[in-house]
Amino acid sequence: MGKMKTSSVHPNVLDFLKHELDQLQDLKASCRQVVVTRLHQDMALRYVKTLLKTRGRSLEGGGARCMKDHALKLHQFFTAQGGACAWTQRILDQVSEILRLQDPDLVQLELVSLIQTCPDFSAAHVSQILFLKSDLSATSVRKIKRSVEENRPSSSTNQCAAFFSRIKVQILHNKVKLKFR
Repeated sequence: MGKMKTSSVHPNVLDFLKHELDQLQDLKASCRQVVVTRLHQDMALRYVKTLLKTRGRSLEGGGARCMKDHALKLHQFFTAQGGACAWTQRILDQVSEILRLQDPDLVQLELVSLIQTCPDFSAAHVSQILFLKSDLSATSVRKIKRSVEENRPSSSTNQCAAFFSRIKVQILHNKVKLKFR
């Protein structure tokens, strides 16, 4: 259960989107760009939602590389369509890097970097992503979570649009709390 498929950005999905977006050629360029950019954000959001529901070691190592490849494919596709959103690729790259890293101190640094990019990356999101890191001890997880909260910027320094606030993880967060007590 929960193994992340390497085909999460399936060519058929991109072909379907291309066909649908081709039908929007009559829109003014600025309107089409808004639609394509919003679609890119929504695709990235769905990708991360699926990721956070995944369990097991399938995300570490090879899964993280796949995620980075998928982020690049999405970015290239939406750039070709005229509406890529650069910060979504940056977020996906940062999340994949967190999943790839093995050293708890490096995971901590990357998480702090992510919350500085996206202050809406809540404590529940931190817990969920750490839950996916099966190689971390409970002590390391507590240390990382404490450091992330100490380094959380004020919401007024938000560098990207709300992203993680659109991903609800409260139910999963309660399970994670029990695991790391």
